Amino acid sequence: MRRYKTAGVALAGAVLASAGLAAAAQAAEPPAAGHLITSFPSRDFVSAEGYAAGVPAVVQVSRRNPETGLFGVVSRSTNVTPQDDPATPGFDGIVEVNHPGAGCWIRVTPNIQPGDKVRVFQRNADGTLLNDDTTITAGVKVGPPQVETDALGRTIAVIRGSAPRSNLSSGLPLEGRIPIDQLEVRWINGDDFATSGRRDLRAPETAYNSTLRYDTNDSTSPYYANFTARVVIRPVDRAKVLAAESRGLWLGRVPATENELTIMENSVAGFPGGPETPCTAPLEGTTGAQSPVKPDPSLVPPPTFVRTSPSAGHTVIPFPSRDFVSAEGYPRGATLWINVFRPDPVSGIRELVGHSETTVSTEQIAEVNHPGGGCWVGQTPNIRAGDVVRVTRRRTLPDGTTDYVAEETAVRNVVASKVLAPAAVPGRLVVNGHAATAGTEAAPAGSPIPIDQLEQRIVNGDRFSTGERTYRAPGEGSLRYVTTTTDPYDWRAIYENVPEADRVLAVNSESRGMWLGANPLAENELTIFETGGDEGLPTVPGAPYGPVSPCTAPSEAS
Repeated sequence: MRRYKTAGVALAGAVLASAGLAAAAQAAEPPAAGHLITSFPSRDFVSAEGYAAGVPAVVQVSRRNPETGLFGVVSRSTNVTPQDDPATPGFDGIVEVNHPGAGCWIRVTPNIQPGDKVRVFQRNADGTLLNDDTTITAGVKVGPPQVETDALGRTIAVIRGSAPRSNLSSGLPLEGRIPIDQLEVRWINGDDFATSGRRDLRAPETAYNSTLRYDTNDSTSPYYANFTARVVIRPVDRAKVLAAESRGLWLGRVPATENELTIMENSVAGFPGGPETPCTAPLEGTTGAQSPVKPDPSLVPPPTFVRTSPSAGHTVIPFPSRDFVSAEGYPRGATLWINVFRPDPVSGIRELVGHSETTVSTEQIAEVNHPGGGCWVGQTPNIRAGDVVRVTRRRTLPDGTTDYVAEETAVRNVVASKVLAPAAVPGRLVVNGHAATAGTEAAPAGSPIPIDQLEQRIVNGDRFSTGERTYRAPGEGSLRYVTTTTDPYDWRAIYENVPEADRVLAVNSESRGMWLGANPLAENELTIFETGGDEGLPTVPGAPYGPVSPCTAPSEAS
């Protein structure tokens, strides 16, 4: 049984308009039978039910770009393990984000708005999709509860609101209004109402005298989408109504299926939105309350010696697009100090801009600013080309004494564009980029990085027709420096004869430009630049990404 089950609602034959851009091919929209997704835009909270036990779920919020018409991910959640409600029969498969005891938004708490798409998906161990559902956030709004007296002297609980129609595919507002049989209004109070014998009153509901009607049928009126909900109440409920939370519900395209909801809340106490404790990702459009503080250099252990590249069996990988570092192959349970230094381009003197102390997992991996990993202290460094990432660990010598050994890699200036699918050349995919031994992301310098140290990848969690989650160049595609431009650092990856279904998937995939290390066969250092895809990555090379929940250190000041 759905926890937000509606009462007194007939099957709706009419739905919100559905013309426009098609939803992502892999997702069921509306959600598949047995699944329910509920968007709570007042609290930037999402709840879903009916998902498989023991399989992590991910929730994404996407918004339409008014210039391109395409949806882009605003934020995604941590992995959330579906939970059961012991008060109901069977396994409920509850997935919640930004709610006490639930998962959190990773980098930014989305300011969920009408027209935003909410997607919930689960993957099998081999990466294939197990469940994948999407709904849209409807534009229902409600005001605070009011109490009036009608001409018959009856006490009336009143809530006024509006429900403009949206295009279900594109999220664009349309003229008109949501069909009235897709709407419900509720008054919520923890103290049961005498009128209903429950903690809520609803309109419409046949159990007592309640109505929900639009205020006018004049389609030319500016008030055409305004509605009023009324319930005849017992006078003793007056104070409870005025202290209640009001809710406006969109019941989905076909309310009887109970597979999608938008619940807009208007409470006397207010719903400020933003992160819900213990979640910390700042609200979209804000930077959070903290100010960045540069880490104290005394936190860095003084190494006995420093390797200029990681030793055999160790791999250090900076991800500058996400201000994230991964260190692999180190002893399980060991403490690692991971630091980011920025050399002055003239003097070469290094400034400490990032510090973290973390523990190597049983998989021999230590990560910073990634779900499940450690966090940056004081500030999240805006990792960029030319920075040096150092990994330091303590070791015990044969005589029982200890010292510190450090290994470094430099962040290489590798940049890749999003995936392009030129309409004039069927079957072709193109990714452009540059790779230089020095300079900034915007202004490469030095020499072009040797081509055998580079790789380009198109990455999508959904498998391409090849059965793989990636296209790679060199490999499926060619990768070479471009000789037709004046910039010697420009490279281009070209994939030919790509099936059209793969082209459609690829343009919404993550694009990677990768430096494979000074000796690619050693597999001991990489720089992985990412853009596009579903991670909400910066679109401008060199832009800060910021902390990933539960980390909170604000982005380094520019």
